[in-house]
Amino acid sequence: MVMKNKTTRYVLVLFIAVLVLAGCLSFKKKPAPLDFSGMNVSEENVSIIEYKGSAIGDPVPLWIQRSPAELESGGEYPDRYVFRFEIRDADLTALETQLGEYPFSQKASIAVHDRAWAKAGKISGISESFLDEAGRVLTAIEYMGARRCDDFWAYELLFDEEGEQTGERYRGWILVTVPQAQVQAALELAHETAGSHQPPANDRQTEAREELLARFRLGL
Repeated sequence: MVMKNKTTRYVLVLFIAVLVLAGCLSFKKKPAPLDFSGMNVSEENVSIIEYKGSAIGDPVPLWIQRSPAELESGGEYPDRYVFRFEIRDADLTALETQLGEYPFSQKASIAVHDRAWAKAGKISGISESFLDEAGRVLTAIEYMGARRCDDFWAYELLFDEEGEQTGERYRGWILVTVPQAQVQAALELAHETAGSHQPPANDRQTEAREELLARFRLGL
């Protein structure tokens, strides 16, 4: 009888242990992918599993849901240009370090240059050397009013076209704004500096540079 009771207790303990282990394993399962499909940072064949603040129920910030252009026109950042920079890493700790040390002021200068040149487009009569000179001036300018507003990260699973998982990563973003007035002043300074170093050789160059300046004055 004693042996039978011991065997029964042993089986019961073993059964409880199995239930506890199964509960732990099910608890460790990753949650279902979050729906980022309507947001500006979404990508095909990527499922976002976790993001900054999701563990405590924080919503995805507005600046992730919308594009920089939408943020500028929406009135959330009046009289400021909005830039969003992205970095990626396989490790969250490394990503957070990069987010914290991100050289946002320098990156903002480069972003202003790229956006200004894209907005201006090609103008016949302006030499590449003039544009290169103006570009060097513009990217060297540090905007004292540049502001790092926020950062955000997401843990993502990557899939191929057949739906098979191919990898995982952490993706991070930094939101930076720059006063429009400072950008406008920088554009005119870059134009003026390049012109003083390379005076126009003929009327066509003069007209082309005036057209470029007019486009700059329309803003980014």
